[in-house]
Order: sequence, then structure tokens, then C-alpha cells
Amino acid sequence: MSAKQRGNRVQQIAATYKRPSRLFTCAEYLHLPDNGQCYQIRRGELITSPAPETVYQRIGLRLKKTIMQILESNPVAIMLDAPLDMVFDLQNVVQPDRGVILQDRKSIITKTNIQLTADCLPGSTLTWQDVFPVGIKSSQFL
Repeated sequence: MSAKQRGNRVQQIAATYKRPSRLFTCAEYLHLPDNGQCYQIRRGELITSPAPETVYQRIGLRLKKTIMQILESNPVAIMLDAPLDMVFDLQNVVQPDRGVILQDRKSIITKTNIQLTADCLPGSTLTWQDVFPVGIKSSQFL
């Protein structure tokens, strides 16, 4: 499939997408059943994810090894593995494979999740760049 055909296909799929009539909140997310499903809330939409493909898992393991080597020689952060909830705001709760929290921000680590905004309150100015300030090229791990 050519790039143009893929672009047309993406546009076709996007045209059929309907925004959910009901938006989920952080409070509702916290009460979802622990049934083995991976739940996330993105922009208020409840999303479930299948198990990752094996290539994704291999890249993730290499990334984890690299991060651990860096942190062993320079313990400036704490790394936590999945399952891990990162609460950005009332309508954005994600489950990354791992989270790296700088030591000077470790107060955002709670018993149950990572609170990137206090008490799930909206209005934070935090962005993904604040949480993950260093860019890593995925090609390093292929």
C-alpha cells in the first residue's frame, strides 16, 4: 500500500470516528474492575488495549535495560514497571510500560499511582515534555 493510499485509508477511518457521548473521569477509572484488561482514559474516552506484539516487548526490554544501566551509575530517578497508572488530569489516565520519575519529583509517587496533578484536579500546566524531557530515538532499540 502506498503512502497516499495509507493516508486516504486513515482519513476514511477518521471520518467514521464518533466521539463518545459520555466522557470518563479519573474517579470512575479508579473504580474499574481488576479483570486483566489494560484500561486507560485519553481525553475522557475509556480505552482498552490488547497485549503488545513481541517486537514491542523486545524493544521495551532493551529500553528498560538501558535506563537501568543509566540509573545504576547515576541514580537521579526512580523507574517503575507496569502495571502503572499515571494520572495527568481528570480525563487522562494512562498505563505506560514503565515510568521514570526524577528523585526531586518522587513526591508524586503514591501507593496506587503517579499523580502528575494534585488529586486529579484539572488545570495543571504539566505536559508530556515535563514528564519525559529527554528524547530517545526508538531506532536505538530496534
